[in-house]
Amino acid sequence: MKRYYFLSLLVLLMVTTLSVAQITVKFQKPASWTAVSLYNYGASEILGAWPGTALTATNGWYSYTFPASYTTGNLIFNNAGAGEQTMDY
Repeated sequence: MKRYYFLSLLVLLMVTTLSVAQITVKFQKPASWTAVSLYNYGASEILGAWPGTALTATNGWYSYTFPASYTTGNLIFNNAGAGEQTMDY
């Protein structure tokens, strides 16, 4: 009987971890950057056209939380369109 309880618990944990959750990305800017924007591309551009959405820092980190409905895409942090950017993530 214990084996069935364990299997049921394992299945429940697997189903629970498969639920869609919000994703937060964080970034620390290089000292030479004056501002940080986040741009995404792929299936949709939910952050707007280049350079994307301007981010503000909290404790030295620039962050953005995507809605649970956002499932795929590429991200680029950039110096607010000033010609400096990260690689595509």
